[in-house]
Amino acid sequence: MSSDRYIVSAPGKVILFGEHAVVYGKTAIAGSLDGLRTYAFFEKRIDGYVELNLPDLGLQRAFLWPASALPYNLVNNVDIKEPQNLNFNDALLHKIKSIALEGQDNQQINNFQQIAAFTFLYLYTCLEYNSQTSWSGMTIYVRSNIPVGAGLGSSASYSVCLATGLLLAFGHILSPYESNEQDIKKSRELINLWAYQAEKVIHGTPSGVDNSVATYGGAIMFANGVIQNMMGESFKEILGSEIMDDQELYTKTEGLIDMCHHLLNSLGVGHPSLDKVREIAAQCNLHTKLTGAGGGGCALTLIRNDVSKEQIEIVKTALTASPHCFECYETSIGGHGVGVLDASCDKSLQEFSECEKNQLAGIIGWMYFA
Repeated sequence: MSSDRYIVSAPGKVILFGEHAVVYGKTAIAGSLDGLRTYAFFEKRIDGYVELNLPDLGLQRAFLWPASALPYNLVNNVDIKEPQNLNFNDALLHKIKSIALEGQDNQQINNFQQIAAFTFLYLYTCLEYNSQTSWSGMTIYVRSNIPVGAGLGSSASYSVCLATGLLLAFGHILSPYESNEQDIKKSRELINLWAYQAEKVIHGTPSGVDNSVATYGGAIMFANGVIQNMMGESFKEILGSEIMDDQELYTKTEGLIDMCHHLLNSLGVGHPSLDKVREIAAQCNLHTKLTGAGGGGCALTLIRNDVSKEQIEIVKTALTASPHCFECYETSIGGHGVGVLDASCDKSLQEFSECEKNQLAGIIGWMYFA
């Protein structure tokens, strides 16, 4: 990318149906969360240092490393364009771990912050290999409104932002501003493949679902390791070809939500707090199910088109009030995947760091790879 400063954004994800049945080869459905996203500001440096800011993970001071200290000697014969053919570089990650925490002034660094640093340096070291640009250092400032550890794809969203920003910085892909449709398709695929490498740093053996949703957006079906992009009509076919209009679609979906929640409870992955969410939402005739691994975590409530704002506020007030004090996130499912905003003209690092997270999506000029 020709710009020396830009912002990358990627969505979170939610598993709608089949989160446990997929283990047995059945189909699961997941979608992107357009209102819950990670944003990463990238800016070129000329002093040869790499800086990573993670304020939403509670990091008080930025990580700062000299780029020359990274173990490029352990990156051999990497084909940037074909990362699916790579074996994961355990030796590189081992060395990265020893470098990442050096010289950080003994500040207290928690597990989430460590993993974020390892992931960034692993990708940076790999992708600066055969760099096509003059970027020899950079500052990255990451913001996110995706809750961490809640099963909503926060790590994959972060991984996709890192992969996209670094691929752009080192000239391995073109931005959507500079691309035709075929270029964008190739860039999407490369972003997803490198985000998957990042997810390996974080999770060891990820499914590839989360990074695919964060890259491509929309909704996907997956079974037996096969991921397939999904259109609105595909969902109707899954529910039954007799469905003809939106009202019938909502009714059938609500029935599926109820059935799936009860089945998940029967598997022992429910939790009293999730049942309490269902109970409160049901007071306004809204249907809820747990999502993800269960045992706590998150619940998903479907809001029909005919539900008033007043009804939504009644439910949210009841959920957030004592003694429950649940957190509520109102979002849409199936929106954009990864996008980039050229910030060279009108958005400084200070402005980005001070901007309210829910205002970042409203900045005009986003271009999306998906």
